[in-house]
Amino acid sequence: MTKRRADRSDKPRPSRVTRSTREFVLFCCAAVTVCVILKCPSLLYPRTEGDERIYWQLAQHLALTGEYTLRGSPILQEVSRDMYDRPLFHHPPLFPALLSLFARADLENAAVLVSWLGHALVVIAVAIVGRHLLKRGRADRSIQSPAFWLPVLAVSADPLLMFVSRRIWIDSLLAGLVALSVALLVIVEGAEGGRRRTMLAAAGALLGLAALAKLTALLLVPVFAFACVRDEDTWAGRAASMAVVLVAMGLFVAPWLVVFYLQYGVLFPSWVKPDARLMELYPFVRAAVERPWYYYAAKLVLVMPLALVAVWALVRERPLWSSRTVQIAMAWFGVVVVTLTWLGMDGYGFQMRHIAPAVAALYVVVLALLVDRDRPWLQMVCAFAMLVGTVTGAMHLLAPQFDEIVSLARVAGLLAY
Repeated sequence: MTKRRADRSDKPRPSRVTRSTREFVLFCCAAVTVCVILKCPSLLYPRTEGDERIYWQLAQHLALTGEYTLRGSPILQEVSRDMYDRPLFHHPPLFPALLSLFARADLENAAVLVSWLGHALVVIAVAIVGRHLLKRGRADRSIQSPAFWLPVLAVSADPLLMFVSRRIWIDSLLAGLVALSVALLVIVEGAEGGRRRTMLAAAGALLGLAALAKLTALLLVPVFAFACVRDEDTWAGRAASMAVVLVAMGLFVAPWLVVFYLQYGVLFPSWVKPDARLMELYPFVRAAVERPWYYYAAKLVLVMPLALVAVWALVRERPLWSSRTVQIAMAWFGVVVVTLTWLGMDGYGFQMRHIAPAVAALYVVVLALLVDRDRPWLQMVCAFAMLVGTVTGAMHLLAPQFDEIVSLARVAGLLAY
């Protein structure tokens, strides 16, 4: 009897790490499931929006001919020929290539699953960062704590991401790949040697994939440079870390840049700025061009109240600024929004979907705040902000006619946005 008891006691028990990992995976699956269920109405949308039709016909042409161009497509009768009637489409090919898988089977409505994938990747990325903060934070925090699951559930119902991912638009996939790339950059903290280089290479590769969806992803290169400079003690180490990132990224995006340059003699298309013809055909485009410079900042806090919590945290809780994760999130959000604001002022216009790649950064700030501070009232404020955002997103899921997200205050007639 004693021997049997001893044998049983010697059996290996499930480690806390294994249990934690299982809880993390199950929660991520639950959050992604919530995200997917909320989007189901978008499977029935009529695909009449201009950019959706352009991307779908581009995918059809790619599937049928193998040529990455809109030449020969009916949509050219309705758009600016100077912008679209060219031998090579101006955006990189990752998104249309994924759509072409659905085009071959003539499953236009199901192609929105590519956009759903982008939102799901953002959820996973924010959860990865949250777990990293839990490991490095207070011992009384766990995956079961509202400090973790509340922001992750909030991003699964984020109003801007729900709005963007209900259409066949590039921006959702771009947001997902960018968020996952930066998440790996965040969790590389503390890693050394080969493991660190592997994680940096994976982050760089994901950033390269994001740039293959839309070159806007390259705005994150300075954020990676900032992290490498901050993490390493010597310039040789900084250069080596950045080289790993750039080489991994270049393996994906460099071939496209070479092909594009050989075709047009430039690396970035200047002809994508809305012209008079496009603004004449589409009043929506004219409205986007004529919006004020503060459009992104004003609109974001109206449609995503949780952004106010992030702003409050950065103003009120100055100790957060010393956190490496928060510094990366601030740089991430700042470089995307400031650059796109400048481009909007330069005539490219303002559309909220363009800043979708920056949204996850705000959830990272909120995560850092909740994990670091034991304030139940703050969790209640976040929950209320999440509820308002979910209602805003659900409204757009049930009203496919909106091509730009609007706030509940705008619907009530209280504000212009």
